[in-house]
Amino acid sequence: PQALADALERLLDDGDLRARLALAARARIESRFTVEASCAQLLALFRPPEAV
Repeated sequence: PQALADALERLLDDGDLRARLALAARARIESRFTVEASCAQLLALFRPPEAV
């Protein structure tokens, strides 16, 4: 609990850190959740299981 409080306080105090984390999060989301990736995951749900 104290570590979380310290981390949140640091975020509140450090605008540059908040901006860097926000940019990194956006880049990760944009690269991970593309239309192509989402379609591939959806199609995988409907594929029959491979024979073992």
